[in-house]
Amino acid sequence: MPHLEVRAPRTPGGTAAPLIDRALMTQFRSSWVLPSGVNEPTVLAINLEGRFPSAGVLMELVVPLGRAASGGTLGPLAVVLCTSDEGTRDVLRALAQTHDLALYVAPSTERLSEAEPLGPLTVTEHETLNVVRHLGGRVTVANYAQATNLEASAATNRLVNVFKKGFVHRVERSRRDGALFVDPRAATLAEEPADPTSGDFSLPEPLRHDVKALVDIQNRESGAAIATAWQELLGAHKEQLAADHRELQDAMRRGDKEELARLSKHYAKKQAQARAERHRG
Repeated sequence: MPHLEVRAPRTPGGTAAPLIDRALMTQFRSSWVLPSGVNEPTVLAINLEGRFPSAGVLMELVVPLGRAASGGTLGPLAVVLCTSDEGTRDVLRALAQTHDLALYVAPSTERLSEAEPLGPLTVTEHETLNVVRHLGGRVTVANYAQATNLEASAATNRLVNVFKKGFVHRVERSRRDGALFVDPRAATLAEEPADPTSGDFSLPEPLRHDVKALVDIQNRESGAAIATAWQELLGAHKEQLAADHRELQDAMRRGDKEELARLSKHYAKKQAQARAERHRG
């Protein structure tokens, strides 16, 4: 299986914030992907949960990476953007089509297998990727030909086409075994990520709503208005963000799964209480 790396861009205010600084995004991208690229099949899953990037920031992040995946300039690299926000997903679809990028978008880092391929794919190429995924994410030409009732030459053409566009990895093996084509959505972590930014928690709905509102502001207001709104958000949720983030970081650093589960239940309970209070009001 491909090597999976899960990363998330840091934000000035913590794990939840609008992303409007293109320079910070450039720094994040260049700090992870070196000019030398990768030597083995690698999937870079970028966690955008709780981060609401502007269109300009998304362009700074995904266009260079998507082009590298399409052209193989950084080696065998596939890119998956992870977000449940439909607005962000729509912008990613538009960027992939406009710039001929090889990208995937998944609802979350835990649902990588559900990722949608974005970019210049034909109907036949979409079908090819679906077959590869349904066959377990790893196929040879012989496997694919048998599953689709195609001749070996036709099966080869279909798999090579999606490989050349950057949507699957190809692992060279002996002539007898045949090359292996691997779907990036089949990648799994070998172990729990040590980086606290790679496994961010789900945001409580009231906080998600407030952060999302700031993203809408950025398309209408000046930088001063954005800064004011951001300060108001931090003021309203400062204690919650600080305390919860410290607890989560400590639990992740220790690898304490029981504590992480407790915190997850705590969030669910707080959300239920908030909903009940709103109904009573």
